[in-house]
Amino acid sequence: MQHALAEAAGVDDTFFDIISVGIKEEKDYKEIFAAVERHYRKEKMAEVVTTTITMLSFMADKETDPTARLIKFEKALSAVRGAEYKPNGFIQLVIFTCGLLKDDQEAVWKAVQDKKLPTLEDAKKEIEAIGIARATQKAEKGDSVEKEGYQEFGTRAEKGRSHKREVNFQSSS
Repeated sequence: MQHALAEAAGVDDTFFDIISVGIKEEKDYKEIFAAVERHYRKEKMAEVVTTTITMLSFMADKETDPTARLIKFEKALSAVRGAEYKPNGFIQLVIFTCGLLKDDQEAVWKAVQDKKLPTLEDAKKEIEAIGIARATQKAEKGDSVEKEGYQEFGTRAEKGRSHKREVNFQSSS
């Protein structure tokens, strides 16, 4: 987040200087943020925070399929495109790869290892190739998502497990 804030603030350390001074003077967080807002436009800081939170929430996404994750990432990124601030390509690549399986992460980083500062755009072809390879592996094993879901449902039904949950509402009067 420090990099994102510095990048949005025009690559200076003024933001962090303001925070440091506020901490040294034992100001509370409201006073510190008020000082930051006075120095920068409120909208600019709001855009940075919104983008950062959107990217952090994407990082928590459990999707490990590279192709599906790329689609979700592009949707998340399009949600913040209206803002003046957008993470640079390298930050996008780091955010995207954090949720992949370790083997897929290594393949993506290996594909862009010769680049001085690789970006997500540099790795898209490799990501799509990994996604296709994963889908092919699943198809060869016969592990389709629909089949897995059907087998699980069938097993539960055979064991006599109930899928219904009982909810008791008690009135507070």
